[in-house]
Amino acid sequence: MRNRSGLIRKVAIGLGVLFFLAAGLSRVLAVPQTVPLYLSIAGVLIVGSALSIRDTGRQEQDQPQGCWEMTGERFRDPATGHLMEIRHNSVTKERDYVDLEPDEDG
Repeated sequence: MRNRSGLIRKVAIGLGVLFFLAAGLSRVLAVPQTVPLYLSIAGVLIVGSALSIRDTGRQEQDQPQGCWEMTGERFRDPATGHLMEIRHNSVTKERDYVDLEPDEDG
């Protein structure tokens, strides 16, 4: 997924550069002044937004994932009748339920 977001960023920057080139060309061709102004503003907005978006995929990989710790909280699951214990990941704040009486056939 990170490769796809990088490709989208490159396409957006390329599009912004095309807007800048079109603004320059319209100045050379003596088009009314509002056209190059609007093209330049659009180019700045496109390139600026493409550069300001962070690549969150890389940040998630760099962060520690933590480890699961048993909380000591236990309960009987009403659906299966099995004894369950809750475990918690202090880094990601996730909770998980561990079956302490797994089925013998699966």
